[in-house]
Amino acid sequence: MAIIKCPECGQEISDQSRNCIHCGYPLKKQKGIVLKEHRNKILAVGAVFLGICAVIVLITFFLNRNSSKAAMHLADKTAAVFQSESDREKQLVTKKGEDFVSLVITGQIDETQKYLDKPYDYLGECIYSFTSMEALKTLLSKYTAVFQETTVDTEQNLAYCKFEVNHPNPEELINAQRDSIHLGMEDDTLTNALLDKLEDSSLTYVTDDVFINFHKIDGEWKIITDSTLYSFINLGRTVDSTIESLSDNEKKMMETENYIDEYIELNDFLVSECEGYSGTVPGIKNVSLKNNGDKKITALSLKLEFLNTEGNVAETKKVTVIGMMDGPIKPGYSWKMESDKFFEIKGLRDDIDITKVNVSIGDVTLSDSAEASVKSREEEYIENYLELNDYKVDMCQSYSGTFPGLENVSIKNNGDRDLRKVTVTVYFQDAQGKNIAEDSFTVIGSLFSSSLLKANYSWKMEPDKFYEIKNLADEVDISRYTVEITGIEFN
Repeated sequence: MAIIKCPECGQEISDQSRNCIHCGYPLKKQKGIVLKEHRNKILAVGAVFLGICAVIVLITFFLNRNSSKAAMHLADKTAAVFQSESDREKQLVTKKGEDFVSLVITGQIDETQKYLDKPYDYLGECIYSFTSMEALKTLLSKYTAVFQETTVDTEQNLAYCKFEVNHPNPEELINAQRDSIHLGMEDDTLTNALLDKLEDSSLTYVTDDVFINFHKIDGEWKIITDSTLYSFINLGRTVDSTIESLSDNEKKMMETENYIDEYIELNDFLVSECEGYSGTVPGIKNVSLKNNGDKKITALSLKLEFLNTEGNVAETKKVTVIGMMDGPIKPGYSWKMESDKFFEIKGLRDDIDITKVNVSIGDVTLSDSAEASVKSREEEYIENYLELNDYKVDMCQSYSGTFPGLENVSIKNNGDRDLRKVTVTVYFQDAQGKNIAEDSFTVIGSLFSSSLLKANYSWKMEPDKFYEIKNLADEVDISRYTVEITGIEFN
């Protein structure tokens, strides 16, 4: 028991009393009332707190839901923008592809150039040896094309259009020209043979897929003047294109362009009227090149841009000076055309001034120069059994002038095999001893040499004979050279 004060009269009383003994105030009832009121206050505060929490939760929920809706709306809107951009690019590429193919088929060749990433020499690149652009236009007029689809990659800026092209069978056209070849034929014999075949009712037509490839340059879609374009014009068909293949080709093209800019020198050339078998024709001669890189140049063409009186390009031609059948220009090597040789520039308009021309490196085919790690049996035989006992490189006199030449070659076969062919190579060095040029000669087994080198036999060139060394650039000093046996064939 404890003593408390009555809340009414303030007198001291027991805490167990139900009523105040002094004034009769009901103590237990008041206490309950006090506690209930206190509990109600607590409940009220809790309810307010819970209400506030509920409001916060609801606000957060609606904010998140609206934010999520906004994000979804933004994502949808962004996707729609990208979709519309892709559709827009696809429409642009499709129209350009259709317009280009239409211009080609209708013979509006000059108008096609603005669609290309660089000028294309339609007549010079033609495989049929046409003597006029009109003949090529006649062939192209036999093409019909139906658009199929367009694929665009906006991230890589690459695209292609696919067409179905119905065209004359190229094999039949080639055979018609081949069958017309004969001694004393005129310049237009091949052209006329093909034109006649185009009018032959027996000529068959085939349908093939054609892909026109694009890349975007400075914000504009341009057709890539690659082998695919060449194949379309000449054969009416192409290999299939994919974005992956275009991407790979784009990288290779960039690598080749960088190699041309950094490592290939065009040191000399002359564009002039040249005297040939059929008379005086425009041509290019005295071409001199240097390969300063680490790859072989297996093919190379020059681009000739002829200028008008205003200094603008009036016509562009391409001339191949090193073909697949020629020897490559090795890394570090120089190369020069023979002094009595020129390449004819075909199909030039009569109003072109050939003295106003820009000449640059055009297309180049490169290959790695890695040497084989395993020797062939021929190489082992050369190393173990053949001796090159004598040789000489000097200026040699012939009926047509004085030329650098190889003479006095002497070889001994110490092995047990007869050889029907032996090739030697002359290597020329610079002042540091690095090879910069070479030329090879089949001294045994060619049309103008001995036919066999038997086992244990020796052989020597006739004293009045020499092999002319060609394609030597002006930088080559013929006094710095070595000679090696580089090839044989067993009998």
